[in-house]
Amino acid sequence: MTKRPTRLTDSPPPKFRVGDWVSYYLWRNSPGTAQVVRQSGPLGLHGEHIYQLREIDEWGQVWEFEQSESALRLASAPTPVPATTLT
Repeated sequence: MTKRPTRLTDSPPPKFRVGDWVSYYLWRNSPGTAQVVRQSGPLGLHGEHIYQLREIDEWGQVWEFEQSESALRLASAPTPVPATTLT
């Protein structure tokens, strides 16, 4: 069982920064790729970091949602990079 941080200073540093590309499994069988647009700090279960992500689908629709750090993996940027990203 993971020990719950007693203070904010006890939580580990975030794995991802704003602008990083991450992959995730949310409601699909294949991974999605999104860009981190906000890091909310150790707010999740047991002090887990929460991230706001932005994904742009193949039709140009922008989706923003939040996901916990344990559900994310570092990924490379898609090619071509969508026009509405942070870069």
